[in-house]
Amino acid sequence: MSYNTIIARIGVKCIFAGTGKGVRLLPEAIMNQSQKAKWIICACILLVVLSSGISVYRHLRPSRGLPYEKVTMEQAQAYMEYEKDYYLVDISDEKTYQEGHIPGALCIPYDSLLGQAAGMLPDKTAIVYICGNSAKKCDKACRKLCELGYTGVTFLGLVKKWPGELERKK
Repeated sequence: MSYNTIIARIGVKCIFAGTGKGVRLLPEAIMNQSQKAKWIICACILLVVLSSGISVYRHLRPSRGLPYEKVTMEQAQAYMEYEKDYYLVDISDEKTYQEGHIPGALCIPYDSLLGQAAGMLPDKTAIVYICGNSAKKCDKACRKLCELGYTGVTFLGLVKKWPGELERKK
């Protein structure tokens, strides 16, 4: 029996589908519906993965054993090139800040961080890079911000280790 005879007998155009053990006939309408369903399912899965990517990134981001992320100055510099919504906070006192700070850094001295955080850092979901002249104070500042509900807190460390040029105010 030929392909044309099969079409004539059942009145539906068929597609030959190889199963490895032989060939079976599938009506074209069924084949098209299953292919459409597969594409729709794949598109939905892709949409869910992409839309939740930021959320997953935030949950996987914190360093082991710490409530905040810890990165090197080089990593931070690379992140800052493509991230748009972030705060860079220098917790040094005003005098030390003016002697040299990372370009674009906000000066919020450690002693006044709790009082000024809400006003100067309104977005609690944005990434907040913390740097200063004392690693211990940077650690404490990161912990304080996490306690205040900031979710993107990132420890940078000492300003003097910044790989780029420091900005100085006279």
